[in-house]
Amino acid sequence: GPELTSGQAVPAHGSAAADSGALRTNAPQARVLLAERLPMGPLPRQALAASGNTATTWGAMQAASLGPLLLVACASGDGPSDELLSFLSAEQARTDALGLRIVPLVLDGPRLRGQALARLEELGLAGEACAVDRRLQRLLELLTLEVLGPYDELPLPLCWLLDPAAQLTCLYVSPAGPGEWEELLADAGRVRYLDGSSQGTEVLSGGRWVHAPRRSTKGLAGILERLGERELSAFYGEFNVR
Repeated sequence: GPELTSGQAVPAHGSAAADSGALRTNAPQARVLLAERLPMGPLPRQALAASGNTATTWGAMQAASLGPLLLVACASGDGPSDELLSFLSAEQARTDALGLRIVPLVLDGPRLRGQALARLEELGLAGEACAVDRRLQRLLELLTLEVLGPYDELPLPLCWLLDPAAQLTCLYVSPAGPGEWEELLADAGRVRYLDGSSQGTEVLSGGRWVHAPRRSTKGLAGILERLGERELSAFYGEFNVR
């Protein structure tokens, strides 16, 4: 994948790119703050552990929550993913105080999921962990494409910060080291103060829009329709004309 460098937040306000399988771009910034939040509530989820959280969508998982979710795409044997998850595990007192729930998204196939589960149990993060099947992976790739535009293969870990309404607020591409991990936790602490009556993220950006941006999800809805995801297509089509 491309080399990624940390920098200032880049307000992301794109539309779905062409539905070509070839994804190419310059490297995105490590922290990508959305100018307008993108709902992810209807997306499916499947618990990694039999005894784990049984919610079948991210919206259902957040239905009774006042805190944010941090989805962390990870895989067995991936050093950077394990380093981030180890840090978050060690900071459990802080994440609990923020109401932040850590949700590892395990990209391993069925053969290696047992190994991933064992490691997450060691870290105390297995209960919320989610198994990523081909369908969910494709949907996550589409939403990431919606935010970043066309991109080359992204190195793990890849993180999505969702607000209490299961809306994507900020995307982190391969956050590395205590500085970027602390920034992630600082963002999670501010998410609770976002204005529930708008899609904006001004609390995290430190500024205010003169003319508030508006996200179009028409292209995303069209791609989902062609993929046979009719319910999700209808959802994002309705979101586009709100």
